Amino acid sequence: MDNYNTYISYMNYIKNTLLFFLVFLIIYLYTLPRYISYLPTLPVYPNSIEESNEVEEYTKTRTLEDIDFFKKTDKSVTSAFLDIVPMFESELNSLITQPFIIILLYLLKYIINRPRPYQLNKNINVLASKTGNTPAFPAGHALQAYYLAKHLSTLFPDKREELYETAIKCDICRIKAGIHYKSDGEFSKKIVEYIF
Repeated sequence: MDNYNTYISYMNYIKNTLLFFLVFLIIYLYTLPRYISYLPTLPVYPNSIEESNEVEEYTKTRTLEDIDFFKKTDKSVTSAFLDIVPMFESELNSLITQPFIIILLYLLKYIINRPRPYQLNKNINVLASKTGNTPAFPAGHALQAYYLAKHLSTLFPDKREELYETAIKCDICRIKAGIHYKSDGEFSKKIVEYIF
């Protein structure tokens, strides 16, 4: 009977310790900066405050060409690829709006819940966006652009370099717009490399 009581006491101790750490972890995750204030954040990304300073520097190098490209691709990155491949915009949109891609993207965005750079750094001169109203990480436009580059380069191998240059441009223009960190797009690129 003593062994049984010892076992029960030990299990209660383990349970209470785990419960304490779980409560502590939840409280900690609510203290970090995040996009949606009532949701916790999973800090699987670099330091957002430090990286927002890099974003501020990117926005200072923004050109009229960058602004035009941002406006062209804000609704969808497909417009950047139309001049490269002989496909309709609807065909390109159907590639990047497949349920698996959208579900994966939004699931990660809302579970991770990273704040936008301009939420942390008020010195960022942010461009108005119709599509930048979700958590920052991973970058949706970058993921879709890298996915298009990868998929289309299998169909048009002679256009591979131009497709990837366009994807990089789609990624960087969102940083120069002040709505993404560099690591958001880097992670999106890795998702495309490893999953698709």
